[in-house]
Amino acid sequence: FWLKPSPAHERGPPQDTPTAHAMDAPDTGGTEVQAEAAASPAMVTVLVKHAMGKGEVQVEVPAAARLGDVREAVIKQLGALPKRLRLVRLAGTALVTLADEEPLGE
Repeated sequence: FWLKPSPAHERGPPQDTPTAHAMDAPDTGGTEVQAEAAASPAMVTVLVKHAMGKGEVQVEVPAAARLGDVREAVIKQLGALPKRLRLVRLAGTALVTLADEEPLGE
């Protein structure tokens, strides 16, 4: 994930963490995930981009959210089936599924 304060809240250099991807069922491909701090310091807006360039969605979750919380927010907004949506990261040329328990931004 790439967490960076929005320009209005930036107080120094951005803090970068590894890029991540999200992947739905094979028929829909995957999505890239980036997070940016929202107006409230307790919330962040997560931009979830489809890895194959098929769109994107923004969801707002608590700053202390786990990846499962992000996944559930995307499912709620898109109406996707829970078992069909996976968050993944790029490891070389492979996509590796991220655990729902993993903290956002690590």
